[in-house]
Amino acid sequence: NARFDCAVAAARRALNRNKGNNWPSASGAHRARYLRAIATMVVERKDHLAKLESLDCRKPLDEAAWDMFYAGLAKNLDAKQKARVSLPMETFKSYVLNESIGVVGLITP
Repeated sequence: NARFDCAVAAARRALNRNKGNNWPSASGAHRARYLRAIATMVVERKDHLAKLESLDCRKPLDEAAWDMFYAGLAKNLDAKQKARVSLPMETFKSYVLNESIGVVGLITP
């Protein structure tokens, strides 16, 4: 799909900007600042963008509008980094480790 290839190419260019030192190693709080700045612009165009999303995904307009805001999730990743995961066996230890893996493609309903 040409649109997918174009999106992946743009994401790779952005990820590799400044030799990849900005985004992949950025904290969740740093990422959240960028996402909130983008969210401010999205809010300004919310009605128009929600209509486009509703048409594109065939979602109800209210649901499409609600789906646009997830910046807080990025900030919450910092607190969960290296958090212990409870397991039923004391023999094993498990921890959460969030690492940037680069550009990925997702297909969602």
